[in-house]
Order: sequence, then C-alpha cells, then structure tokens
Amino acid sequence: MAFKILNPGAVWPEGISLVWIIVGILLVVHGTQMFRTNDMTDYGQWLSDLGIPFSLVMAYAGKFVELVGGLSFMLGFLTRIMSVFLFFTFLFISIV
Repeated sequence: MAFKILNPGAVWPEGISLVWIIVGILLVVHGTQMFRTNDMTDYGQWLSDLGIPFSLVMAYAGKFVELVGGLSFMLGFLTRIMSVFLFFTFLFISIV
C-alpha cells in the first residue's frame, strides 16, 4: 500500500497540473488587489500599525509576488523560483 502511495507513477499528472492552475488563479485574484488603491492603502496602514517599516512598499511587494507567482503557476514557467518567493511571502503573512 505504501508503495502505491509513494510511487510517482500513481499520481495523475493532469490532476497535478489542474491543481497548479487553480492555485495560480487564486493567487492572481489576490494579486490583483494591487490595482485597488483603497485596499492597498488600508493594507499599508494595517502593516504600519503592526510596526512594519516601509509598510506600503511591503504591501505592494507582497501583492506583486502573488500576481507574478500566480501567472507563473498558471503558465508553468519558472515555478520553482516563484515558489521560493511565495514561500517567504506566505511566511511573512503567517508570522505577522
């Protein structure tokens, strides 16, 4: 049983691609908040209240990484590099 679960041939490759595309769509949706000034101003103010330096720049940087990372996942281009950036972005979000 463990061999079937851990065997890479047992995974449906199109299913994994579908998961990457869905995750990419969700990241793009959240990344497009970058173009809404009211949302970004509120987000920057919230980060400023938490004591984060350059709060508005950090807010835009995080949304930019989400947008570009989502596009990267959907297209299947530079996914490993963007995964590193997204990891640190989500780590920051989780800690704050």
